[in-house]
Amino acid sequence: EELEFLKNIPQKMEELLKYKLNQILPSLKSLEIEKLSKASIIDTKFSPTINLNQIFSLIPNNIKLQQSIQLMLEELMNELMNCASLAGLSNSFYLHVAPNLGKEKDKELIKFSSKGDVGTTDIQLMLSGAIKEAGLLVLINKYVEEKYGKAPFGKNFNVREAPRTLPELLSLCREKVEEAQMPVLIGIGDTVTSTYSSERQEWLRGGSDRGFLTLIQELGKQFKKENKVVLVDSSGGEVDRPSLSQKNLNGITDPEDPLKFNALFKDGPNSYVEWFCRLAEKRVM
Repeated sequence: EELEFLKNIPQKMEELLKYKLNQILPSLKSLEIEKLSKASIIDTKFSPTINLNQIFSLIPNNIKLQQSIQLMLEELMNELMNCASLAGLSNSFYLHVAPNLGKEKDKELIKFSSKGDVGTTDIQLMLSGAIKEAGLLVLINKYVEEKYGKAPFGKNFNVREAPRTLPELLSLCREKVEEAQMPVLIGIGDTVTSTYSSERQEWLRGGSDRGFLTLIQELGKQFKKENKVVLVDSSGGEVDRPSLSQKNLNGITDPEDPLKFNALFKDGPNSYVEWFCRLAEKRVM
């Protein structure tokens, strides 16, 4: 039922986006709106997405309008969530905001555009349970089963059975996985955020990779493994957002951030791939 529902979502996304862009960008011709709407839909089987990069490229310095479009996108995606509820699938999906400012009441917070940081560019309609932290436990479960003959979390363990919070995930691993069987883990991410809120007087920390990178870091401490956490600058300057070229990593991390990176790849995916290949060769040799 969930997959059947998702089949029709990209078309629905495109229709809603066309309608809303006509309202918010009235200077564009209908053909331009149609092309822009089609190009903004990422039609993936399990996580249909609307991406704002091409829309933002038309208004690179208009922060107020960018913020209005981000709000519009949130409203549009909430309409799709309401459609799911009406179809009897109220607990089947969630909205993944990328990049985000963390969560509030299980809802990911939009990072609104500001000078030098375009903020949120994507919102995905995701199947419930489809979070990287849960996926990491599924991978650990399969690894231990293949190497030692028994799945610590159970043979049919899946993401929807995994706990939702970091302490619960760590607790499950400590309870079920023997220290000798836990592998060394290297976590690679490219989306981590940290923004200070003057209104709340606290750091708002998020990003779609923060959760599983933090889990890898903490598993290393718990299981006495030399786990590594690596951040790759994947935007290559194409997206207006904080970069690893900034020495203080403003917008990415902060002095009080519990997540500590072991390595930074400032030159993007190519430099990471080269490093990975060298690592693999050394392990084989």
